[in-house]
Amino acid sequence: MKDVEFADTVTTRIWNGYIARVEKTLRRVPAAKREELVLEIKSHIYESFQNTTTEDEPNKLLTVLENLGDPEEYLSPLIAETLLADASHRFSPRNLLYGLFYNLYRGIYNGIMSIILFIGYLFVAAFGMLAFLKVIIPGKVGLFVNNAGTPEETSSLGFLFAPQGKEILGYWMVPIMLLSATVLFIVLTGILRIYLKPKKKSA
Repeated sequence: MKDVEFADTVTTRIWNGYIARVEKTLRRVPAAKREELVLEIKSHIYESFQNTTTEDEPNKLLTVLENLGDPEEYLSPLIAETLLADASHRFSPRNLLYGLFYNLYRGIYNGIMSIILFIGYLFVAAFGMLAFLKVIIPGKVGLFVNNAGTPEETSSLGFLFAPQGKEILGYWMVPIMLLSATVLFIVLTGILRIYLKPKKKSA
């Protein structure tokens, strides 16, 4: 769709200002999808503009835009779904984080799902980081057991500034953490894909 031309310069400024808000709101959406959405919104606005019977151009366009609403509000759910769908099919931490953020404010159910998924993917990142740190600073990363075989036995898994006790995993820590991260990532991504499936409306 070519840029819409109006006879009134005020109408043109209103149009350009609104479309600029739409493009800014969609800035985190992948480029191809962003262009598609902007085109759809332009087409919808212009079609509604043509069908509005208000006499002068500025008021016609303002009426259409008022009925459509603020792009920051009505585009938020679409942005969340687009980013999460993209992140569920390719490795994109950026889109995943932004998608969960936008999804957080879409009601209680969606908010809870965002929190659960965020915590889960945080564990994925933590497991991967532990595997990396084990190679770099092996003495401070692992599964440490203190007072083994006594009632006071304690164990700590992770990165410790001042580890106490014996580290029992050794470099097995690396494949264990990588495997844990991989399995959890696959499970979480599967849950995300199921969550994003369109809900069937009951008859």
